[in-house]
Amino acid sequence: MSETVFEAGRVQGGCWIGHVRSDDPAFGKAEIALVLAGEEVAPVRVAPAEEPGLWRLEAEIPAGLIEEGVQTFTIERAGDVAPLASFSILAGVPLAADIRAELDLLRAELELVKRVLRRHLRESRRDGPERG
Repeated sequence: MSETVFEAGRVQGGCWIGHVRSDDPAFGKAEIALVLAGEEVAPVRVAPAEEPGLWRLEAEIPAGLIEEGVQTFTIERAGDVAPLASFSILAGVPLAADIRAELDLLRAELELVKRVLRRHLRESRRDGPERG
């Protein structure tokens, strides 16, 4: 049985583009789909890449599926249990609110660390250097 390894992926111009390494010559004929929430939403085109054994995968992301929040897409080959790859698209106002809340939490934690550090420095100055 041949090994298939996902190497890299990106989203560009409304398309997901990825590379898979497989020594299976039949990989180019595999049925591969872009899947969202268990439903196939677009076919994935497969073509040989520059090097032997490397395959370029490309799928157009249907614009109508991009909504507020997070959508996680998977790239799945028919008959396989595990997906070849996955990617997420984050969008909308709820996301901005989540990011602001996370940023506020990080700022509060940073302030706590600063207070503790300042208190430690004050106490060590007050106690002076230890003498042995």
